[in-house]
Amino acid sequence: APGGGCIRSADLAQGLASGTEAVLQELKVPPGEAALLMSMLNSTVLPMLRQNMPEILQCPKAPAAGANEDWLTLASEINASLASNFPQCKHTVLSLDSVPPQSVQRSFPLPDGKNLTVAATLPGGTFWGLFRDELLSKDHLTMLIAATTAECSGWDMEPGSEHAKGLAARMEDVAAAAPKSLDARVSSQTSMFTAILGGVQQTMDLSSMTLPVALLILALMVGNLRLVICTMINLVACIASAILIMYPVATKFSVSTTAPSMMIAVALGMSIDYSLFLLTRFQKEVKKGHSAPRAVEVMLKTSGKIVLVSGFTLLVCFLMMLSLPVALISMMGVSASITVFTAIAAALLLTPITLLTFPVFFSSDRRWGLSCDGCCCSRRRSAGRTREIDALGQRLPAGPGGGGRG
Repeated sequence: APGGGCIRSADLAQGLASGTEAVLQELKVPPGEAALLMSMLNSTVLPMLRQNMPEILQCPKAPAAGANEDWLTLASEINASLASNFPQCKHTVLSLDSVPPQSVQRSFPLPDGKNLTVAATLPGGTFWGLFRDELLSKDHLTMLIAATTAECSGWDMEPGSEHAKGLAARMEDVAAAAPKSLDARVSSQTSMFTAILGGVQQTMDLSSMTLPVALLILALMVGNLRLVICTMINLVACIASAILIMYPVATKFSVSTTAPSMMIAVALGMSIDYSLFLLTRFQKEVKKGHSAPRAVEVMLKTSGKIVLVSGFTLLVCFLMMLSLPVALISMMGVSASITVFTAIAAALLLTPITLLTFPVFFSSDRRWGLSCDGCCCSRRRSAGRTREIDALGQRLPAGPGGGGRG
């Protein structure tokens, strides 16, 4: 084949035509019959070849393709590396150089009752027209090598398994050891899975670091550090209930690994936001001189409506993600909507319950809530001081009016 082991369908057609003429001359076929055979060849055989053999514009082993020996043998190096380091696993490596040999054979009847058989066998890695669009870029500068590992020791390969992590690390080593003429990069489900988990962990760490700052800003806006306790209770209840509800959903459907980090972020934002609405109103009513039950009533009638409307609006927006045909994205919408619902329930139920359970404690805002007002220890000290005053009054002599206290 021309091109150092490469062949194109046009070259094959030209070679077939010239080879047929040489055979006819050698067999001394009469000119009339030879012309008939050549006509049949041009009208039937060659169109069949053009139809069944895609035109190879540039063969990967030809110098015109811009490919060198390093590029073409990298697939075999990957296969050898995987086979030697993981012999218990089944590997398949597909590239332009590993395409198996292809054979084409057709028979055509001749007028004299004989058959003309056309057979072409292309060496492995040369007949790659069917894989050109999948493995080679249009500018012939980027090639894809697909390495697949289906199972190891009879077990299916999971992206997060130790075998998968070892395979991904080995592929990274092969890419790092590639010749300098190549820029080899590795992409795998395991590497994407590891990157996603790293992003989730980074998001969780960032949320943990920003939580104290957010709570401090909330305390400054409300004007009472004690009310932040309500926010913490709501946040814990929101996250716990959202995960509890989402767990059976995750056992039935495929859920993205980024869903937990999204749920945590939504829980933080909504719990702090709704607490800001409710607790600010409660603090204003207390400063007006209203009792804790009255302040809670006003809080629910005013800010409670705002929390309810805005929360359900956001919940509907997240549920609209169910209209997307991608299952992972739609499940993220489900997880976020569940988190918003639990945040609304915690804000409108737990906040008034907590405030009414300890009304004196949460209504005391002296020194930004850093005093002992409303605490159990404060009541014990007040009761002890009252007993001391009573005992002192009993010891005092009676006054002119006959009373025992002055």
